[in-house]
Amino acid sequence: MNPEVSVIIPCHNSENTIQRCIDSLTNQATDIPYELVIINDGSTDNTAEVLNSYADTSKSSIKNNKIRSNQGAWAARKIGIELSKGSYIAFLDSDDAARPMMIESLYRKIKQTNGDICVGAFRRVSPDAKTLSTEFANERDTIDMSSDYGTILEINPAPWNKLFKADVLKTTDDILPHPKMFDDLCMLIQSIAQGANKICFTPEVVVDYYVNQNSVINSVKLIEVENGRKALAQTIKRSIQKKTEDDFKEALQAVAFEHLLVSMTYRLAQGNEISPRDSINLITQWLNADYKGWKNSKYLKLSYCRRNGGACKRLWLAYQLYRLNLLGALLTAYSLITDKLNFDIKW
Repeated sequence: MNPEVSVIIPCHNSENTIQRCIDSLTNQATDIPYELVIINDGSTDNTAEVLNSYADTSKSSIKNNKIRSNQGAWAARKIGIELSKGSYIAFLDSDDAARPMMIESLYRKIKQTNGDICVGAFRRVSPDAKTLSTEFANERDTIDMSSDYGTILEINPAPWNKLFKADVLKTTDDILPHPKMFDDLCMLIQSIAQGANKICFTPEVVVDYYVNQNSVINSVKLIEVENGRKALAQTIKRSIQKKTEDDFKEALQAVAFEHLLVSMTYRLAQGNEISPRDSINLITQWLNADYKGWKNSKYLKLSYCRRNGGACKRLWLAYQLYRLNLLGALLTAYSLITDKLNFDIKW
């Protein structure tokens, strides 16, 4: 029987977590036929031995493909997409775990709504599996992205709590050099540019996301942010050539401010490589070079953000603090507070 769902798992040196990840997927409570497509991204530890210990199960077939050198999650996911046979594609990182109803919940909802992407709730958990927060667990209406592109600002870009129509992902462009930062955001933007306008939500928790302080997003270097800047600019340029509405362009300009300046300045503030003030000044130069007129985006204005609330209001507040030269001080204080409380920033 052909799989209806493909779950792609990129892994690199994951010998300590990959078994938990795979077991969480082979034990799904569903009758939907699915496959696991595991991409071993140049691991040099015992990851390959762990993967080879798995045989096909009665519920899911396992494909194990190895990349000779570590090329990063973007390249591994692209290879996984090419190999996948399902009508729908999900992702899971090798250090996370699927909840037993992950496939069932996402699949039933996306079929019920005829959606292009289904977003599920997830738990952020500590390494010892203590719950830090639960997110996207509220009931949400299905949205039509083409009627309000600003809703992209409220969706976490990570692919691991989502189910995509395979046709959308199989037509996305490659990015060179492969992004080490914003790879997930680039995939989401490309999916929408390819026509994934209908996005549905399920409040059921589908993934346990393990907060790893050693992950790329929690140990950001300036060179990685610059790599992400180039990948994001490349993605946005291509995307607005495919979807030419001015509203889409303005929404992506706001996305660049949200993820590049606000999020990355916060992440960089946790290290000693560059001060928040210098980070804001540098990233402002990048935004001015890559996105002419970004400060005029309607998605950063009070009239839009007050009407839509939630993440839009927080983004508007960040933009006002930026304009008043107070954003750096706030992000520094927030970084110190979250570090002392051992609390990781939410999406």
